[in-house]
Amino acid sequence: MRNIILEKFGLFIVTLSFVAAVPLVSLGAKASFSVPHLSDAAISEKSEERVVMTTGLSHTEVVAFYKDFFQNLPDIKTIDRKDYVQILDHGNLPWHSINIDREARSGQLAVTVVRDNWVWILGTLVLRFIGVFVVLVMLFIGMSISGKILPLFSKSAKDHKDDFADSSDVVTDNDQELVAVAIAAATHFKNRQQGAV
Repeated sequence: MRNIILEKFGLFIVTLSFVAAVPLVSLGAKASFSVPHLSDAAISEKSEERVVMTTGLSHTEVVAFYKDFFQNLPDIKTIDRKDYVQILDHGNLPWHSINIDREARSGQLAVTVVRDNWVWILGTLVLRFIGVFVVLVMLFIGMSISGKILPLFSKSAKDHKDDFADSSDVVTDNDQELVAVAIAAATHFKNRQQGAV
């Protein structure tokens, strides 16, 4: 028994080590954003988390360029925000979003490409995990409340207990006969087993 527990614990530790190592290996990897660049875009800022490009094109031209480029991909969503248009990838591309500013600064429009990061990925997983428990707690509370209210609309539990107590207190001749037959049958089968041995 002890060996089985140690074996399962060892398997658990190996699995946990693998799961913990995958994000660490991924964090050390260099980012390649592989986002299509505009023809006249210049990279003004580049880091592992994001790339900022500037272009002389208008906001509508840049949005049209990216919408046209991503039109056949089902996991791309476009969201109009107050200060920028955001193109989100809900698939497995190496970047998370492309943010296109609405207003040009000094004649240049900024296009920011943000890479997927573990904070975003783990944050959504944690929110979903918490959401499941919130739903389960709400279901538990609803079922508890209905479990207290529904008996009020039917015959009360006390009445059921009283009915059961009343019927079990009364012993009829039929009940005595059944007990006698059961004892006789048990004695008969016991004697047959002893006689066969």
